[in-house]
Amino acid sequence: KGSLILHTLRHLIGDEDFFAVTRQAVYGTDKPAPGNFKPLYLSTPQYIDIVNRVTGQDYRWFFDVYLYQAALPDLVTTRDAKGLDLRWKAPAGKPFPMPVQVRVNGQDKTVPMKDGQGRLELPAGAVYVIDPHSKVLRAQPHIEEFQAFRKAEMEKKAKAAAAKSGKR
Repeated sequence: KGSLILHTLRHLIGDEDFFAVTRQAVYGTDKPAPGNFKPLYLSTPQYIDIVNRVTGQDYRWFFDVYLYQAALPDLVTTRDAKGLDLRWKAPAGKPFPMPVQVRVNGQDKTVPMKDGQGRLELPAGAVYVIDPHSKVLRAQPHIEEFQAFRKAEMEKKAKAAAAKSGKR
């Protein structure tokens, strides 16, 4: 989950800020060179402070949902004749204004999610894909179903192995 959170953060704040945050979090400086740094060991609040300082924005909402909640946010979508409504359902009802990319007829559009909600007008018959580059960590039913399937298969194998070893 940690690497996927960082991947999502990088998408959200952009490469320049993400790598500036990384250098400051690891080296304590934005311009590390031999002899002018020593590795740091930061707490989560210290890391969040660096993100906020480098970006000039408050991203506590991001970390509140991804780090301090076990469940992932869920993106609820509703299509009507004129467009697509998107709404984040975050654990514990926390605010989650994460923008979402939507590919419409081959063109990527970013939907701002002020207050965790957004709308994208769509032409009639439009084909769309939500988060086409998989840059936002979120609950996805097909992954959860696959995980449940794998768990059930592993349990079956364990029972079969136990039964086989018990017969000898």
